[in-house]
Amino acid sequence: MDELAIRFLNDTSRETHFVTWVKEANAMCEIDFAKTRSLRGKHIAYKLINQDAAANSDIQSQPSSTNPSERQIGPFVKNSIKKVIVKSRFDRTPLYKKLLENKKLLESSLYKKYNPSKDDVFFIPWGEWWDQNWLTLLANYHARGVRLYPISHDILPMVVPHFSGNSASLENFVSQIFPLSTKVLAVSQSSKADLTEWMKSKSLAIPTIEVFRLGEDFTFKTTPLKDRDVESRYGIKKDNYLVYVSTIEPRKNHLLLYYTYKLAASRGISLPHLVIIGRVGHDMEAILGMIRNDPQVNTSISIENNVDDDDLNWLYQHSRFAVTSSFYEGWGMSVLESIARGKPVVCSNTSSLLEMPDDCVIRFNPSSTDECLAALQEMLEPSTLKKYRNNTKKYKVHSWDASYNQVIAILDGESI
Repeated sequence: MDELAIRFLNDTSRETHFVTWVKEANAMCEIDFAKTRSLRGKHIAYKLINQDAAANSDIQSQPSSTNPSERQIGPFVKNSIKKVIVKSRFDRTPLYKKLLENKKLLESSLYKKYNPSKDDVFFIPWGEWWDQNWLTLLANYHARGVRLYPISHDILPMVVPHFSGNSASLENFVSQIFPLSTKVLAVSQSSKADLTEWMKSKSLAIPTIEVFRLGEDFTFKTTPLKDRDVESRYGIKKDNYLVYVSTIEPRKNHLLLYYTYKLAASRGISLPHLVIIGRVGHDMEAILGMIRNDPQVNTSISIENNVDDDDLNWLYQHSRFAVTSSFYEGWGMSVLESIARGKPVVCSNTSSLLEMPDDCVIRFNPSSTDECLAALQEMLEPSTLKKYRNNTKKYKVHSWDASYNQVIAILDGESI
């Protein structure tokens, strides 16, 4: 989303408005994207109804009560919030929550709301699909002649609901909004096929679905880190470990790698250290506990949840190769991130992973520890690894500029 949004921002040939859903206002409100991006993780820089009058008191959404916009809010609400925080510190009490809601409501009344015109192009790379008010608003936009263009990254909850933490909300979005859309943009042929089949099974009107490629040319120049420092930090040696980069959740199938490493140990087969990198998602406590506490494999597998971009870059670049054991992917971003850095991948033979470059990956059945182990052993053969690494050097990285151009072509009604 960020890579595409930057290019919309810099494209002076188009009039682009950046908007975000504000539930307190029950509206899409305009934001200063450039400023918001510079404040990432801290504030959202909303545009105001009267920007000139507010030039010296810019409103930004903040998690605390020290929002500069408080001086525009009634003194009773402002002072009451301060008293609750300073005197009682009961920041989770119903009183505090009610006061905070009132504060947000008053703030949002000053935000500049998006007022659509007929034939506006409304591009939706992500959404608040768990909020029915947002879905209703989009339907109203459509009724007013606005052309909707949502991205379908995947329909995981409908295809493999047992691997999803929530199934209802995305289903509502697809059911209510996709049939109204001028076009839907899918990130892979696999996602397009899944979406088409599911909508057909629900007797929904299927819109035109166009596939475009996400880019993978993230900044990955040689990381200026001292090798010894990183090796010490993660307990590894250059070119003697594997990486698996993903959210740590059931569909990513880390359990298979755990059992594969146990199988290898039982057969006296030595595998390189595996570094699992990612944020911990839902329903993984028991599996992570087994990996960390099993003396047969816990010295061969490590789990890293707080890896910054520089370290991640180094870990990709100095690994022997990468592993992806996922059961389902809308698009194999981490696979291509690895290939773009010159590292081949041992990956599952499912969903969009079948669209990864054949000469840069060795595939296996994600339900089979025997196949996974065999694939790892095959890639570990020096001659095989050399061949696949050479193949990655020939891989043509797909740029975000090219991705943006594909999106623009779809929005302009052109074929890609």
